[in-house]
Amino acid sequence: MCTVTIIHKSSGLCVTMNRDEMRARGKERPLEIWPLSNMMAPRDVDGGGTWIGLMPSGHWACLLNRYENFDATKTPLSRGLIIPEILPTVNPANTLLAMDVTRYRPFSILIGDAATVDVFHWNGQRLGAEEKSAHEDIMISSSSWDATNVISARMAAFEQWKLQGNLSDAEGIPWIHRWQEHGKSASGILMSRGESCTTSITQIAFFHNDIPRMRYWPASLMQPQSESQETSHL
Repeated sequence: MCTVTIIHKSSGLCVTMNRDEMRARGKERPLEIWPLSNMMAPRDVDGGGTWIGLMPSGHWACLLNRYENFDATKTPLSRGLIIPEILPTVNPANTLLAMDVTRYRPFSILIGDAATVDVFHWNGQRLGAEEKSAHEDIMISSSSWDATNVISARMAAFEQWKLQGNLSDAEGIPWIHRWQEHGKSASGILMSRGESCTTSITQIAFFHNDIPRMRYWPASLMQPQSESQETSHL
């Protein structure tokens, strides 16, 4: 249960991710430099991994859960351990393709740098690549609840947001990451349900090929928006 957008602007690339998680999980740790790898990432205190990471080289990755049926012959590893394993390597995409992904439940992962994005999906049977054009704006979202309707509503909101000019709020968060239809918090991109909610928004931004900037906001500080307001161009 997460949403990632990749937006190409004249000023550079912007990667923004909402993390949706069960309320019963331990409180995540915000951005920190991980020992040994020098990766910058928030941390899942329960599984020890992360859902988004950035290397000093400019390589980054985002991981989302998928919910296909998975026939595990042994106890799966936490999917959050994938990014810490592949991102510090010379070619994270090649490292992923060489991994034994059968150790993990299904996932989608985006891997990129300042100019490129590769998207891979592991459905429990096959690890495949999704072709994306070099300058295509992307949104990938997952939901464990009413997935067809939830993801359809989110994609429609994303397309409308693009038509409005890819606006962001005063903090630099793309408005779409705070989207929530009035009275429909369960399907929003900034979402809230009985057992789960959006816990944080993390962003990696490249501007004019400078050193990338990574920022993190607890979702508890965010107010949902059903339409653009207090916005500016990203």
